[in-house]
Amino acid sequence: MKKTIISILVILTLLSFSTLTVAQKGGGKGKSKDPNTDGRSNRQQSKQNETKFQERRKAIRKQKRAYEEKAKQRLELKKASQSQRQRQKAEAKRKQVQSEQAQTARQEKSNQKKVRAKEQVKAHAQQLTALEKQVTREQEKHKKRVARLERIRQLARDEGKTETVDRVNKLVEREQSRYDKKLQRMNQRRDRIMQQAEDASAEKIRKEPEEDVKEEQKD
Repeated sequence: MKKTIISILVILTLLSFSTLTVAQKGGGKGKSKDPNTDGRSNRQQSKQNETKFQERRKAIRKQKRAYEEKAKQRLELKKASQSQRQRQKAEAKRKQVQSEQAQTARQEKSNQKKVRAKEQVKAHAQQLTALEKQVTREQEKHKKRVARLERIRQLARDEGKTETVDRVNKLVEREQSRYDKKLQRMNQRRDRIMQQAEDASAEKIRKEPEEDVKEEQKD
C-alpha cells in the first residue's frame, strides 16, 4: 500500500513539473525578444512555478500524512477490538471453568454427605445390634443365677435350713435389683442411640433445602 502511494505521488509530481515546463515554453513564444525582459520574466515564472511546485508537494505530503494517520487509527481500533474479543473469550472461559469446578465441588460434597449419612446409619445399627446382644447375654446370665439360687433355696427348705433360705432370699433380691438396674441402663442407652439417629435424620432434612438455596445464590 505504501509503495502504491509513493508511486502515485511521484507520477503527480512529474506531471506537475511537465505542465509547468510546457507552460513556460509556450509563454516565451508570445513575449518580446528583449533579453533582459525575457530573463526577468523567465526568472519570475520559474520562481512562481517553483513556489507552486513546493505547495503542491506540501499538499501531497499532508494528504499522505493524513492517510497514514487514518490507517494507523484503523489499525489501532482493529487491535483494540481483537484484544476486547480475546478478553471476552477468556472471561467466558474462566466463568465456565469456575462453574464446572463449583458443580464438581457440589457433587463431591453431596457424595461425602451421603457417605457420612450411610456411615452414621450403619454405626447406629451396629450399636443397636451390639446392645441387643448384650441384653440377651444379661438376660441369660440373670436366668441362670436365679435358677441356681432357686435350686439352693428349694434344697434348704427341704432340709429345714431356715437361715440358708433367708440368705438365699436376700441373694435373689440382690440379683433382681442388679438385673433391673442393668436392664434400665441398657434401655436408656438404646433410647439415646435411637434419638441420635432421629436427630441426624431430621438435621439432614432441615439442612438440605438451606444448602440448596445457598448454592443457587452462589451461582
